[in-house]
Amino acid sequence: MSTIRLKTNQHKLIANLRHAFNQASMLGELLQNARRAQASHIQITVEGDTLIVRDDGVGIADLQTLIFIAESGWDKDLQARENAFGLGVLSTLYFAQHLSVHSIDQAFNAATEAIMRGDAVLVYPESPRVGTEIRLDGVQSPDAGINLPEWVGRKLNRLCKAFPVPVFLNGTEIDRPLADPSLSWRQTNMGEVLIDLRASRMQWGCFLQGLPIGERPMYSKHQIILLPDDTLAKLPDRQYLLNEAQDHKRIQTAVDLAYREALIEAKQRLAAREFI
Repeated sequence: MSTIRLKTNQHKLIANLRHAFNQASMLGELLQNARRAQASHIQITVEGDTLIVRDDGVGIADLQTLIFIAESGWDKDLQARENAFGLGVLSTLYFAQHLSVHSIDQAFNAATEAIMRGDAVLVYPESPRVGTEIRLDGVQSPDAGINLPEWVGRKLNRLCKAFPVPVFLNGTEIDRPLADPSLSWRQTNMGEVLIDLRASRMQWGCFLQGLPIGERPMYSKHQIILLPDDTLAKLPDRQYLLNEAQDHKRIQTAVDLAYREALIEAKQRLAAREFI
């Protein structure tokens, strides 16, 4: 008689996860970590092949959590509310040659290859700072003919449209049009919906925890949905909804109801010819 149990080949798992991320999802994970740390602003600096993300959040009490697969380090309430899984900083290891982190009064720096091998990484005391600084060296733009600062700028313009925290790139604030407090969101059972009566009710774009999720709408004019924070997305990079078929039906129903409400209000407010 013998027994067997579930085992994991850690090195192969880490190597294979490379295919689950891209540079854009890496940027999204870094933004998400700063938001979850209650940052009031995020500063991103890009020069040459170096990318630095600084925030003024609560910081990281235990730096081990940054390189602990499937252990996010967030408190239980946040984990339950947002399904935080613990793969954020792991994504940086595939796209940089060197990772340095300074949070509160401690820091580490190491070659990403060494971290992925499982080598011991020295954590040392550092001058106290507010929040966290993550520095990535040896990052390359994935698009030929576009340097890293330009590529990061383009991606941030898409990622930050509905992001609730101000983000600055090399000192310039990224436009966040869907974070405008004057916008008229409508509450539905699938989150908040922003209706544009000039656009088709069948065209919509989704945001989850402030970041875009799913395919981009075909047309520039479309409806916008801010999904509830506990909506399930596919791990590890959370670029698509886990239950797409069912959730898309629920989203369309929510959009239809909000669209109808907006039509009724417009009919009451406008003259007949103007409404038509």
